[in-house]
Amino acid sequence: MNCNIPKFDCWVRPEFLYAEVGVHQPEKAIAFAVCGLYGQALLFHVLLESGAQRGRLPIHALMQSKCTNPTLSLTDLELWDAMSYNPCVIEYDCLAQMRVRAILRDGKWYGGEYMFTVDWHGSSEAESAGENGWKCHHIIALDNGQFAAQPNNRLLWFDPAFTSTGEPPKYATADKTYKCENEGKWRTVGDGVMFYGIENTPHGPFAAQPD
Repeated sequence: MNCNIPKFDCWVRPEFLYAEVGVHQPEKAIAFAVCGLYGQALLFHVLLESGAQRGRLPIHALMQSKCTNPTLSLTDLELWDAMSYNPCVIEYDCLAQMRVRAILRDGKWYGGEYMFTVDWHGSSEAESAGENGWKCHHIIALDNGQFAAQPNNRLLWFDPAFTSTGEPPKYATADKTYKCENEGKWRTVGDGVMFYGIENTPHGPFAAQPD
């Protein structure tokens, strides 16, 4: 259920730490891991400056600074619950610190910066294609001081040397599953030949290939 993440500094809203409302201030913390509970919101583990370690905080509990005004709710910031009990985390080199625009549930675009990605495995929902299938959670530091967890189809990325800045393209949903072993048996394996199936090819491995 738990997976390390590239740790980042944040502030925790006091209503997620104390019973008394309106009495305490946000507290400085380091977020260092995520927890995936199937069918629940993505959760974060943090180490607080007080020395306490608090687990399983939702993304709207975290802010980038003490003075952040948290105007967006959990359902705004995160579109989908955990796809399984098995999160995996990667910080994509290509997207590292890239600027990105996110269209949230309210239909508005919000600027931000990529942090890392939480992906899922071990359930049919996490591994199937189509509208009811796989979605990852890209973690974005929004310009408004909050954090968001959004899938591919809610984000447009900005690379000044490569991408355009137009409207979202009308791509079709990725609803196909691809297999390379569904054409039947093509050669008997186990006859002791290492490079089986290539001895009668018309070109050697170093020959020029036709255009």
